[in-house]
Amino acid sequence: MTILSDIPDANEPVLQKLGPAGPNNYKLARRAVDEAISDISPYLTDAELAEAADALHTMVNRWRDQRTA
Repeated sequence: MTILSDIPDANEPVLQKLGPAGPNNYKLARRAVDEAISDISPYLTDAELAEAADALHTMVNRWRDQRTA
């Protein structure tokens, strides 16, 4: 599964690598957002895709900031 490629030792059980506030959670969320953006890109104009990507990345960054605060 390509989403897990950014997580060290992804062949190990995933929940073992994802702690409650660990950096791997953020990496996984970013990777999932990037995959989603890639999947929807054929259906959107460049402007719509940029807007969607910005909104999704902002959401993930806000989530990370709330978890680390």
